[in-house]
Amino acid sequence: MVIGVGYKSRLVLLKKPKKRRDMDDDDKKPFRQNARSYIDKCLSKVAADFSGNSQRVFQQDGATCHTANSVLAYMERKNIQLLLNWPPYSPDLNPIEQLWAELDRRISNMHPQNDEQLEAAALSAWASIPQDMIDNFVLSFETKCKNCVKNKGKCTGG
Repeated sequence: MVIGVGYKSRLVLLKKPKKRRDMDDDDKKPFRQNARSYIDKCLSKVAADFSGNSQRVFQQDGATCHTANSVLAYMERKNIQLLLNWPPYSPDLNPIEQLWAELDRRISNMHPQNDEQLEAAALSAWASIPQDMIDNFVLSFETKCKNCVKNKGKCTGG
């Protein structure tokens, strides 16, 4: 998911590959996204909305799949302005964390019982989040950053 003031991408659901009987133990590890799948399944879906748009800055966390050279090269080729040097552990500042919490609450309230219900609940919950709520999450970012600086690195509400 990608958000911004007046912007809400579609929700991309990443599915763990189905287990097969012939899988060895290495294949049964938890699903982890890599740089290639991040580009193919996520970035490619929103790149056109950010490409060459100086008013939009793309922010992502420091996950390895986000910071891989191939991802950074893709962003450069697509002329996507990227917020660099973002602290890796700054969930109190990151608007997407507030959105994840809201999405989690809405999904939990639907009580999905299996993978199909979970997928439907996630899509429904995502569709039900109003843009003005997203705008408020994003617009609070600057205040939170200023408060963090004022409090010598301690993040507080704002």
